[in-house]
Amino acid sequence: MKRALIIVALLLPTSSFAEVRPEVYERACKLCHEFGVGSAPKPHDLNDWAPRLGKGMKTLINSVKHGKNSMPPGGMCVGCDDADYQGAIEYMSQRVE
Repeated sequence: MKRALIIVALLLPTSSFAEVRPEVYERACKLCHEFGVGSAPKPHDLNDWAPRLGKGMKTLINSVKHGKNSMPPGGMCVGCDDADYQGAIEYMSQRVE
């Protein structure tokens, strides 16, 4: 468990808080991710996010853009760009104290 948390911490891109996009999460991601609909990784659950982050941010953004499993292409984020997707992923994959 500790090793997984360390790996997640190392894989998270270093970014300022301004790049993290909780507003995108609230508007477009929360509906499914909050409750893990269709096995969506729950926000701030490092165990859910660790294997996904291990694939790299480009892969995660590509999954959002093109859809994966029960997530439709673009998720629910109409008009989002790669920076929006990355910011939402960074927000959801961070631990909250």
